[in-house]
Amino acid sequence: MALKAAHITTQSTHSLRSLGRIHAGRLRHYAPHACARYWKVNFNKGSCMKVQRLLILLLVCFHSFLYASESHNHSHKQIVEVVDEFMLAIKNKDEQSFTDLFYSNNVPWLGVNPEKRKGNLPSNDGIIYATHLGFIGWVASSEENIEEKYWDLTIKSDGEIASVYFKYSFHIGDYKMNWGDETWDLIKTIDGWKIVSVIYSATYNPNPRSDKN
Repeated sequence: MALKAAHITTQSTHSLRSLGRIHAGRLRHYAPHACARYWKVNFNKGSCMKVQRLLILLLVCFHSFLYASESHNHSHKQIVEVVDEFMLAIKNKDEQSFTDLFYSNNVPWLGVNPEKRKGNLPSNDGIIYATHLGFIGWVASSEENIEEKYWDLTIKSDGEIASVYFKYSFHIGDYKMNWGDETWDLIKTIDGWKIVSVIYSATYNPNPRSDKN
């Protein structure tokens, strides 16, 4: 009987161990899946909040970019119109339209003749002092066709101030009198963009003008 009881006890012990291993295996099998569902829910909630915040930030940045781009394009277009009106006023000898493009009657108007520059800078050799009023007055009083042409226009602006830089040539009739580079500074006012300074270089045609011109 003692031997039988010992055998039963040993068998029971083995059965309990086997049962423990079975339940432990089931626990290891099911527990991760149960926790995964819990963590998945929490992860999705947190991810949604982060995604929403990121989308809002992206929309704000995109809207700001579009606004800045539209503002830049609008300013650029207006400044190009000022340059075109400047050239057209010269061609039409329109003093009023020309002077309306300037901020005041005291705007600096300086030219430089590179061929007459001598010595080391600073030097006043070759500097041409004039005013926009004197220039358009001379153009309007002339009986000849006068025109300024430009190309390679570059504009820099923050929407409040601007600078333009371009190549130009100046023509009297069919004669190309001079050419060079020209730059303006402009400021935005309630009446639109206005020129506050004009500086240009002038290389004069070495060939004299014929009587036919």
